[in-house]
Amino acid sequence: MKNKLSIIESPSEFFNELIERIAIDNSISISDALKFYLVSLLSDNMNPDNLLKKSDKHPYAGQPLSIIFNQAQMELENKKRQMLKYVGDYTLYVGGYFSDSLKKGIVNYSYYVSMGEDAFNHLSSISKQRHVADLYNDIFKNFVELLLLLKEAGSLTRTSETELLNIKKKN
Repeated sequence: MKNKLSIIESPSEFFNELIERIAIDNSISISDALKFYLVSLLSDNMNPDNLLKKSDKHPYAGQPLSIIFNQAQMELENKKRQMLKYVGDYTLYVGGYFSDSLKKGIVNYSYYVSMGEDAFNHLSSISKQRHVADLYNDIFKNFVELLLLLKEAGSLTRTSETELLNIKKKN
């Protein structure tokens, strides 16, 4: 990735530039709609608690993803979409941006891939708006590639535990 200094005014602008550069550097072709989705996912969850902690927006956070996915199948359309989107976004975000954390967990990487692909595939089949269905289908078809893109974004923007320990030792 080229080292280029620029002034960033907002998280969205930062992540937009980052995703664009990673995609170009890795010859990954993504649509503007997909880039916007990824940028929004990263910007909206700069504080990971926004997605990972139980809240009014995510009342099922903290439950196993497979349970949320299965419960979604029994829900009415709007609730089903909300639950599946949560599963999809969670797996995309954690499985990509925080993929290193999966090495310490009890579920493996393939679980996140499977759950994410299933969620976005299902979302694409139940979405009423064609452009939304196409976007979810695009995420489904390119899920692993998007995880790798987000993994690189995470490695470029997060400070590792080792780096933090080295900073602490210097002080």
